[in-house]
Amino acid sequence: MDDKSAKKMKRKSFFSGVIATLLAIALLYFIYMIVPVGGGASHPDSIQTIKKAKAIQRIIDRYYLGDVNEQSETDTMFLGQVAGLGDRYSTYYTAEQYEEIQKERNGKYIGIGVTIAQSADGDAAEIVSVGDGTPAASAGIQKGDLIYRINGEDVTGYSSSDLSDLIEKYVGTEITMELKRGENGDMVTVSVTPEQMETETVTGSMLDGGIGYIHITQFAKITVDQFKDTMKSLEDQGMQKMILDLRDNGGGLVDSACEIGRQILPKGIIVYEEDKDGKRIYEKNDEDNGFSMPLVVLVNENTASAAEILAGAIKDDGIATIVGKTTFGKGIVQNDFRLPDGSYLKLTVRHYYTPDGNDIHGTGITPDVEVDAAGDGSDPQLDQAKALLG
Repeated sequence: MDDKSAKKMKRKSFFSGVIATLLAIALLYFIYMIVPVGGGASHPDSIQTIKKAKAIQRIIDRYYLGDVNEQSETDTMFLGQVAGLGDRYSTYYTAEQYEEIQKERNGKYIGIGVTIAQSADGDAAEIVSVGDGTPAASAGIQKGDLIYRINGEDVTGYSSSDLSDLIEKYVGTEITMELKRGENGDMVTVSVTPEQMETETVTGSMLDGGIGYIHITQFAKITVDQFKDTMKSLEDQGMQKMILDLRDNGGGLVDSACEIGRQILPKGIIVYEEDKDGKRIYEKNDEDNGFSMPLVVLVNENTASAAEILAGAIKDDGIATIVGKTTFGKGIVQNDFRLPDGSYLKLTVRHYYTPDGNDIHGTGITPDVEVDAAGDGSDPQLDQAKALLG
């Protein structure tokens, strides 16, 4: 055999080896991804478990009297797998459910500026609030109105989410709504145009004595800009002291809470997170913002998660007096994992700690001054905050 033929044979042998190696890797990947290989009989990925699921499905297909929604079955199976962890904060979302969650996190939505709930009799949905300056307010829609028709379509029996989805389809287009109003049940017809709107997550007002009052209801993406705008507005009005109200704030985006912390906290750690392997992630304020106003922070038993991160950092840094009731005590962080079909897994992945290393999970943050809420319309917690600021 001449040199040319030998080189040709070597190249052929080399490429054959490469192809064989790639096929072997592909086979191993197939075995890893498709064939259940881990755990014992009780493991969700075991051959026995998958065989049992198939056996249950065959029995359903053979004997179940009602109609079978296979997609609902499958989604519920995945939901149950995560629920089996016993962690109330971990869950499974379909692609559609996750899209709705993202809208809430972004703080932007398409609508007319109302909050909708099912009526007491389960018939027509009820308008429970109308936002100031919204399309609904301009159209004359009122709190207590019952929604009967939209563009001639009977919507009695629709859930609030179904109605929101229907209204969203008409963004930028005028729609007609037929509403039942008042004790006499008079029918009222209004025209309104759905538009993209922002959830009002931050509100502010000036109180007597140069006290600025800021209430944050949740931490969405838009919350940071709304907070900055509110701060500037109050400063322009002569704010010299501040009350930050985090009562009934169930949390939201940790990034937003930390960014707001950077507006008022001194330089240093805001929060740190630790995973199952002990790896830590730090959120810090790298610059001293110069915030020096007297500050009181209001919290209660519904102040949770990202709101506790902010309250915990403020307390550890000693820049404010915390007033109210002990907070909820959610000191864990969840991540979202996208699955191949567009659905998502929300899973608890890290524990978080305040700058001083305090673990508030299950215990919450204890206020410096404990004050009970009142059920008579007064607000003794806010009164205490104002008294502390003089």
